[in-house]
Amino acid sequence: MRQLVDAAAEALVVVDTDGCVRFANREARKLFGDDALAPGCPAPFPLGAEGETAEFTLQRDDGSHLTLERRAAPVGWDSAPATLYTIRNLSALRSAEEHLVHVNRLYAALAQTSHVCARALSAEDLFEDVCRICVAHGGFRLAWIVRPNADNTEMEIVASAGPALAYLEKIRVRLTPDHPESRGPIAQALRLGIQYVCNDFTADPLTRPWHRTAEAHGLRACAVTPIHTGPTTELALAVHAGEINYFSSDLQTLLKQIADEVASGLERIAARTARRKAEQALVESEARFRQMARVNPQVFWMRDARND
Repeated sequence: MRQLVDAAAEALVVVDTDGCVRFANREARKLFGDDALAPGCPAPFPLGAEGETAEFTLQRDDGSHLTLERRAAPVGWDSAPATLYTIRNLSALRSAEEHLVHVNRLYAALAQTSHVCARALSAEDLFEDVCRICVAHGGFRLAWIVRPNADNTEMEIVASAGPALAYLEKIRVRLTPDHPESRGPIAQALRLGIQYVCNDFTADPLTRPWHRTAEAHGLRACAVTPIHTGPTTELALAVHAGEINYFSSDLQTLLKQIADEVASGLERIAARTARRKAEQALVESEARFRQMARVNPQVFWMRDARND
């Protein structure tokens, strides 16, 4: 039986009535390490009643976490009663489920962004709404839209939202070449006109000026997406997540689509503004013409190109 247990594809651990390890197969030792499962050591996982199934989290030496499921069954081992624990690694399954939640959230954010972009009356309202949507529907800890200031030396925030807003009060993003901030994610995205993704914020050398502040506010990953409104890129949407490796390729694509919606919304606002100005100019021109006609004793008449 010992050989069968050792060759099993699942992690198996035999624990005696005192809660100490009696045996662990190869798969179990891969998960927990040889030292943790040495015979006579306390079991390195929560024990349970026979027939019970439960999930638990294992923190590994490298800081990573695994989601595991253990199932208990009675067994005799070396002529003594014991419990056989079957342990499955659910990390891949839970990661896939979590990723699906993230994608569905951002799809919802995209739909809401499309809605507000079609109806926004001003760029300021649009920016505020988009940041709010990214936090409320996208689940981000922080969303902000930035642009260069008037003399192009520093970034200015035009809208922001999220539980980590205090982060923005403690940082500056300079654009002058002699400052390290000018090589950060936002400056890179605007300078190159492409999306910049940092899935481990405090490990990226380009984000070094903000490592301590980001860590204090629980910001573990960020994505900066330029908003293209002309030949030059002068706006960017930055969103921050509270966990590393958050921004998969699916989420990056959805963020680009949100930025495109914002650009389209700005074009609609500009077109409506131009139309209103033209209509107002026409009204004022007609009013001036009527005033001239009333005060000038000469006769006015109009004709078209065919002299009709």
